[in-house]
Amino acid sequence: MDFSFEQRYELNGRRVSRDEWLRSFRDQPDEVQAGAFEEIKTEVEALRCAIHDQSPKVTIKTADGETRMTIESCCEEMEERAEKMAAGE
Repeated sequence: MDFSFEQRYELNGRRVSRDEWLRSFRDQPDEVQAGAFEEIKTEVEALRCAIHDQSPKVTIKTADGETRMTIESCCEEMEERAEKMAAGE
């Protein structure tokens, strides 16, 4: 299941536009970018559903320079928690 969310972007504690943040992020080596997404994946997959005792599964795919994250979960409540964690909320 794909999801979207509103996110605030900051660089060194200063709020910036999405474009400015992306420019800064794209200037980072591929290893840094991959590491950031893997960290999010690890945190989200560490969640457990209190009802079904299952963790969400995160898939990260990069194509044409754009990275997409897909989260599969056991229920809507777990999906909402996982999306919030992925968004940094």
